[in-house]
Amino acid sequence: MENSEIKDNKQLLTLKVASVVSYIFHPLSMPIIGILLIFYSDLVPGFSYWNYGDTLANGWKYIILCYLFTNVIPGVSALILKKLGKISSLQMPEKEERLLPFTITGISYVSFFYFTKEMVGFEPPLILNLFLLGAIIAIVIGVVITFTWKISVHMIGVGGLAGIFFLMNVWIAPAPIYLVVSILLAGIVGSARIALKAHSISQVFAGFLLGFFCESFYVFLLS
Repeated sequence: MENSEIKDNKQLLTLKVASVVSYIFHPLSMPIIGILLIFYSDLVPGFSYWNYGDTLANGWKYIILCYLFTNVIPGVSALILKKLGKISSLQMPEKEERLLPFTITGISYVSFFYFTKEMVGFEPPLILNLFLLGAIIAIVIGVVITFTWKISVHMIGVGGLAGIFFLMNVWIAPAPIYLVVSILLAGIVGSARIALKAHSISQVFAGFLLGFFCESFYVFLLS
């Protein structure tokens, strides 16, 4: 009996940790996490925490607007959809529930991408535009896949994070620590989704590969 209780407690703890990981690294959080890591990495000229004056102010302006369009607007939309009964929860366990939130998120991303220069008042570095464009492509493909299969959206997000740092390593400057951390994070998030039985192993791997490729395929175009 005691061993059974210990096992149950371990399983409960595992599920709680997995839930926390899934919440913290929600797909809506990944773009702003990626942008902040790029900002503090000091790898992109003209977009760095270590800049001064207007350049630094413009960087923070870009970050705030990015957060608004990639997190706040899609997040509030999801809350409204839940209130209206269009989705059962913010985790959207059924693939059919994801189509409308995906579409709204995609429109918000495209709006920010298309009007970035007008809103922030300067031309963002190319890597930021590529990061956002890769996310848009991943969303579009994710929507198409969702019609027939429940791919892991969490892993699309974290895979994209790994993909953009792979691109930066090849194209801008060696920064292996960011790539290693993002891949480790992908392992943690993937394990959490499997532990929660939210996805199968194939859905987790497919999500990671989709996000990674959508952000890193520029390597072949820019090299």
